[in-house]
Amino acid sequence: MDDHFLALGFERWTSQLPLQTTMYVHAHAACDGARLYLAIPRTAPTPDAADEYRRLAETVERFFRKHGGRQPAPLAERPSSLLA
Repeated sequence: MDDHFLALGFERWTSQLPLQTTMYVHAHAACDGARLYLAIPRTAPTPDAADEYRRLAETVERFFRKHGGRQPAPLAERPSSLLA
């Protein structure tokens, strides 16, 4: 599943805290400044890969359409650096 998130432009977010989920943040912010974060429980079952990837890609595109599109370049700051 990790490959699906990376292929859609997400980066794995490594927290300094022990979390029960795997966190991902999209490399690009929306034009209005919104950021797309996903939290996936570590015990989540592995869904049908092709169908799940298609639904995830549609969800990402809806998010950016709702928020005015993507910023043209990835953000330089990383969320994990905000916790330090």
